[in-house]
Amino acid sequence: MSRLTREAILSAPDITEKEVDVPEWGGSVLIRTMTKAQQVKLRREAMVDGSLSEDRLEILIFVHGVVEPQFTAEDHDTLKGKSASAMDRVLLEIYRGSGMTKEEAARIERAFPGGTPEARS
Repeated sequence: MSRLTREAILSAPDITEKEVDVPEWGGSVLIRTMTKAQQVKLRREAMVDGSLSEDRLEILIFVHGVVEPQFTAEDHDTLKGKSASAMDRVLLEIYRGSGMTKEEAARIERAFPGGTPEARS
């Protein structure tokens, strides 16, 4: 494997889309992997009283990761009432594609109990 150049990294097409089958809903959704900027923004938006709200983070990741159909933050309560297995199936694919596993989210919360460094600044 060769060493990458700055130009190769900056021009790499690394944001992908994927169709995810959701049998509970009788079809599929289209997801898109997240940029680092989106990841940081969502963690910031998921802060509640100085702590990372996993509930809020999951819904934000779902809303921003599913590109078809489109959802909004206002769909939060309705989405929480949907099938956990269906939601988790979609979320897992977004996490995997974006490098955001639940284990990674837990590690970040342990490392930064007052929020991510970005959120504290």
